[in-house]
Amino acid sequence: MSAKITDHPQRDQIDKWIAEGLAFTEIEKKCKRELSVNISHMTIKRYCDSNADLARARANAQNASDIAACEAVEDDIDTDSALMIDTSTIPTDPEKIKTFTRETLARIYLNQLLIVEHKQKAFMTGQGRYPQNEIMGLKSILSCLGYISDDKDKSLGGKENAD
Repeated sequence: MSAKITDHPQRDQIDKWIAEGLAFTEIEKKCKRELSVNISHMTIKRYCDSNADLARARANAQNASDIAACEAVEDDIDTDSALMIDTSTIPTDPEKIKTFTRETLARIYLNQLLIVEHKQKAFMTGQGRYPQNEIMGLKSILSCLGYISDDKDKSLGGKENAD
C-alpha cells in the first residue's frame, strides 16, 4: 500500500530514487538496506503511477539514460567509414542474390536476437524495461525473412508459381 511511502519520514529519498529512474526492485532493496523499511517493488510502482509528476520525472530520466547510452555507442563508431558501403560485393546473379539476402537477414536476425536477450536479462534483474520494441523488431525481421525467402514479391527475380 502506497501509504507506507506517503507517510514515510524519508519519502523524499524514495521519490528521488524513483525520479532518477532506478528499477523498482532496486528501490525496494535500497529501502530495506538504507531506510530499514520493507516496501515491495509493486507498491513503489503503484505509488509512482499514482503521482503524475513523479512518473513524468522517471520517464524523462529513463529517456535521458537511453539517449546517453545510444550516444556512447555512436561515439565508438567511425561514422565516416561506417556509412561507406561497398556495393561491388553485392551479387547480380538472381540465385546469388537470394543467398546474399538470406545470409544478410540472418546476420541481422542474430544481432537483434542478442539485443533482445541482453535487454530481457536486464529486465529480469530489475535493471531495465521489458524489451517490447526490440521483440517487435525481431518479429519484423522474421517476417521479412519469410517473405523474401518465399520471394512473394518477386524482388529476387523468381518466376511465377503455376498453382
